[in-house]
Amino acid sequence: MIGSRSFPLFILALTVFAASAQKAPIKFGKVDISELEMKYYDHDSTAPAVVLCDYGLFSIQNFKFKRIVRLKILNKEGYAYADKIFYFYNKTDIRGKTFNLVDGEIVTEKLRGESIFEERITEDYYAIRIAMPDVKVGSVIDLEFSHFGMPRTWRFQQRIPVKWSELIVERSPYITYQKNYFGYEPIDIITTTRWVAIDMPAFKPEPYIRSVENYLTKFEFDIQEIRIPERLYFKSIASSWKVICEN
Repeated sequence: MIGSRSFPLFILALTVFAASAQKAPIKFGKVDISELEMKYYDHDSTAPAVVLCDYGLFSIQNFKFKRIVRLKILNKEGYAYADKIFYFYNKTDIRGKTFNLVDGEIVTEKLRGESIFEERITEDYYAIRIAMPDVKVGSVIDLEFSHFGMPRTWRFQQRIPVKWSELIVERSPYITYQKNYFGYEPIDIITTTRWVAIDMPAFKPEPYIRSVENYLTKFEFDIQEIRIPERLYFKSIASSWKVICEN
């Protein structure tokens, strides 16, 4: 993944080549009371939790990636999905909120810094554990992540069902990358810059599966090179195995 210190000239050279604006399906911190009143997920009544929306946008205006995840806890087994570990290839800004319905009113609890535990595994690879506050059966959780650079992976499918998963990667004439597709479930909306999966079923592990990651429906992005002729800047990242080993 691209480190922020590696491409100062790249930021200066960015111009807007974004696709037509697409209205975001979710806004951080703006939950609907119907989401809090929800008792089970129509497409999988046994699910302990459901991802109501998972939305990611890579913007070439600032070369940043923003992801918003909204999760619904349906029973006590779903508590496990409120305390999660996320992995990032860049330093990441995080904010979160837990919403509960109390006497017909929406009560909000913010994620605090002391509930975010960060471990730097390598120079540009981080493991971040998040413990959401005041989680109960019926809670809705919002998480927002923001970091420099493109995402390395986007999972349309998870171990719990996903009602809506949307990824937008705006096009740039300066970036060459390869997108690899994994999994067996279909993606409902496909354009050159936007992909949407609707009512994605939970992945159910089967005997003798060594790694769930090999079977989840997802994208993996490999950035091959960044070329900025106006700045006489060129960076080869994954154009060959030799370059990959050197990097």
